[in-house]
Parts: sequence; C-alpha cells; structure tokens
Amino acid sequence: MPLTKVSFSMIDGTVINVKDFGAVGDGVADDTASLQAALDSGSPTIYFPQGTYIKMDGEIKASSTIGIGDAFEGIFSLSKVLGGAPVTDVIFITPKLDCNNVPAGIGINVRDEATNVQIIGAHIKNCLNSPIASGGYGGGRGIQVEVPSNVVVTNFIIENCFNALAVGGYSTSVEKNIVFDGGVVINCERLLSIQGNGPDFPHPATHQMWVCS
Repeated sequence: MPLTKVSFSMIDGTVINVKDFGAVGDGVADDTASLQAALDSGSPTIYFPQGTYIKMDGEIKASSTIGIGDAFEGIFSLSKVLGGAPVTDVIFITPKLDCNNVPAGIGINVRDEATNVQIIGAHIKNCLNSPIASGGYGGGRGIQVEVPSNVVVTNFIIENCFNALAVGGYSTSVEKNIVFDGGVVINCERLLSIQGNGPDFPHPATHQMWVCS
C-alpha cells in the first residue's frame, strides 16, 4: 500500500497552514508566493507556525470572494488551531497586504493569546467596514490585536481602512504589552479603536502597557 504524505492541513483539520503552500518562515526565504497561494485557497483562517515570514516584492491581495459574512479573520490571522496552543514567536517583515475591500476585511489579526509577535514595515490597505451575518458591522481594521501579549508593530503604513489599528474585541481577557511605533495612517476613519465585550468592559486592567507613538 503506497504511503500518503501527511500535510500540515491534515494534522490541523480544515485550517489552512502556510507550510502546506511552501512557506519557509526562516527569515531568509521570500514567502510572498506561498502566502498568496494560501490566501487564494479560500480558507477564512490561515495558520502561521512559529517563524519569520519575509516578503520583498509585490503585494498579497485578498480575493473578492472571501470575507463574506463574519468568517474572514484577516489576510494574516494568528489564532489558535482547533482549540490548540496559542501561536507564538511569529515575525512578519515588510508584508504588503491589500484587503481589496472584501466584507469585514482585516489585514493582520493577532488573537487568541498569541505571544511574542513582531510586525515590521507593514503596508496594509483597503480594509472595509461592512455589515456581517451576525448583525451590525465588522472588519475594516488594518491591524487588530485581540487578547495577545508582547506584540510590537513598527514602521507601518495603513491606508483606506475604517480602523487603522484596533485593540480588544469579543473577550473579557486583557491585552498585555502592545506597542505601535513609527506609523503613518492615510485616509482612515479612525486611528485607534479600543473595543471590548462582557459586563466588565472597559476592563480595569485592559491593554496593560500599550504604547502608540
């Protein structure tokens, strides 16, 4: 009986893993084509294992067919896989992301207790705030951080988004050690949106030690 290669997606379930599309994440290889291929697969959730993902040429663009309703978690989403351990030690270097005004679009979504995340030199655009299936409006965020810790975002450009930056979300947990430094925001409705959920919002210790400069 021939052996079948086991893919990362087979291990992780229905979540798309960038490693299945050839991403290396070693801080040397240009992972642009691999990341675009993963996005083009149509999955609303793309998983990034530990690594340094560098892209140098062109931009990564969302298809107009994804992001319908409130399933789209972001072009890059750092979330738990099937209730597993949080994402940790991920670095994005010079990602250029076009959300293409898909409904409820988010450029980079750092969530689910992710830790030790760096986003360096990001250029994110066209994140649309729009009606979602569960009611109300969603998305429209260039970079969102929801319940992570130790997140540093530096030298970023965000344009044509409803919220350039968003901290918090649908959790009563807190964000810790969040830094936004050296950014340029162009044609966005809001620079920084602080959100929350639950009876105790705003949380007494919410957004512990976050800096925006």
